[in-house]
Amino acid sequence: MHCSNCAKMVCVICALIFWAIGTLGGSASAQQVTPREVAEQFYESLARHYAPVIHQGAASDQDYITALDFDGDWISNNNWENQPTGDLSAYVYYSVI
Repeated sequence: MHCSNCAKMVCVICALIFWAIGTLGGSASAQQVTPREVAEQFYESLARHYAPVIHQGAASDQDYITALDFDGDWISNNNWENQPTGDLSAYVYYSVI
C-alpha cells in the first residue's frame, strides 16, 4: 500500500473514532453501545429526516393513524369492536433500505 493511502486510511479511521465518541458519548460511565444499536439509531434519524408530514382531518377517533395492533392482537377482523377500548396513540412504521 502506498504511503499516502496509509495516511488517508489513518485519517478516516481517526475521524470515525472521533465521530463515534462524539455521537455515543465518550465518558467512562457510558454504556456499551453495539454496532446494531448505532445502526438502528442512524436509520431512525434517517427515517425521521425524510418522513412526510401527515395532515389528516379526523371526523372521529376512528380516523386516527395508529398501530396495526392497537387493540393488542394481530386479528384485524375484530378491530371495529375493539376500537373504543384500544390504544389509539399515533404510530408510524418505517423501513430503511
